[in-house]
Amino acid sequence: MPSVKPRRAGILVPVFALRSDDDLGIGDTGCVRQLVDWAAAAGVGFLQFLPINATGTDSSPYNAISSVALDYLTLHLTPEQLPEMDATYLRVIVRFLGGKSLRQGPVPYGRVRQVKTRLLRHAYARLGQFPERQAAFQAFRQEEGAWLEDFCLFRVLMDEHGHEDWPNWRAEVNSGEKARAWLAARRAEDAAEIESRLGFHAYVQWLCFSQWRELRAYATSKKVKLMGDVPFGISWCSADVFFQPEQFNLDWCGGAPPETYFKDDVFGQRWGRNWGVPLYRWDRMEADGFSWWQRRVRKLT
Repeated sequence: MPSVKPRRAGILVPVFALRSDDDLGIGDTGCVRQLVDWAAAAGVGFLQFLPINATGTDSSPYNAISSVALDYLTLHLTPEQLPEMDATYLRVIVRFLGGKSLRQGPVPYGRVRQVKTRLLRHAYARLGQFPERQAAFQAFRQEEGAWLEDFCLFRVLMDEHGHEDWPNWRAEVNSGEKARAWLAARRAEDAAEIESRLGFHAYVQWLCFSQWRELRAYATSKKVKLMGDVPFGISWCSADVFFQPEQFNLDWCGGAPPETYFKDDVFGQRWGRNWGVPLYRWDRMEADGFSWWQRRVRKLT
């Protein structure tokens, strides 16, 4: 008798679309944990999500600014999750910047980013009061340094310019090589100041990886599988392209040919769609053993 493979039911849902009693205007890992509990009780075997990679001013999950870094908007920010988060400060900031209105209607991305950034900066400033968490953070930073250091520099420069469109950054930092030289100069001028700025973005990634790893372990304990979604391309305005331009063909963009499925998209029916993502230089990638892809796949598993 041939073996019968078990059937599994699953659900695909964007993380940002989930809601809970204490979310801050967008779905987060706390919402996903509740969904895992529901799935386990209902016999749903797996949950699939849209990409959760870090994004910039464009919040599309398919326009990631990093092939590794995760989106801090998915963080569940409570004193229980972050001991360094002061409960009174949390209540005041949430009330001042939106309160219950954050949870009404479409995701208010501008206000959500403002709230979560304020809370995370507050928590990071208090991290030194918690030696065990500080040590865990430093261990993460050292372990992930190969990609994390460049990403944090990219985020610092995004903060300075207000966007990720690096070709339009000021001339002294509009390439990876220039940015690293700028960083060396800043460290010589005021090492503590620039280290604090870099450290904040590293801290945010530590929280992201910690919460999602804990969530995956929790789902496994409930016999629920979590499935991700890997976009084929990476944003032109990403840390990857900025620091490793040799891996990408920046003369061409990926897209889709003309088709008729999207009946209301006349342009797409006739001309197709331009996704704005650079193509890969497969010859360059093969020459170095596909190191970029190997890193990306390892971080996704």
